[in-house]
Amino acid sequence: MATPIHLAHRPIMSVDDYAPHDGIYKNRTDAESLSVGNAQYDGGEIAAKVFRRVNGRWSRQSEELPLHRVFDLGTVVLKSILQSAGVPAPSTALDVTLRAPARRAEIRDYYVKNRAELQPKLRELKCVLDYFMNEEPKL
Repeated sequence: MATPIHLAHRPIMSVDDYAPHDGIYKNRTDAESLSVGNAQYDGGEIAAKVFRRVNGRWSRQSEELPLHRVFDLGTVVLKSILQSAGVPAPSTALDVTLRAPARRAEIRDYYVKNRAELQPKLRELKCVLDYFMNEEPKL
């Protein structure tokens, strides 16, 4: 499905028909498209958005995040997977704190169970991130 352009978030770049790419929810998801564009809360800000469609209508549960939070969430997720497996995570500005020690293994177990879906996405992210960091000085 095409990314909507008539809503408050104004897409500049988007991934239409995201459903076949939605990991374990592939082809049975309400996430219809991903977008980077002008934020609905402030048109001068750039934000990422997951457009969700429920019962034929765009859902108010669609999420929009400023780009810095998207990057921070990636850092937190990866550090959480490492720490849940007992692997020391690299030191970053974001300190990830274990809040539920009895459930620590759940994150590692989820990753292991879904490794076939998650590893290709991590490899793709690494490829783009490596390329971006090499090209970033040209921006």
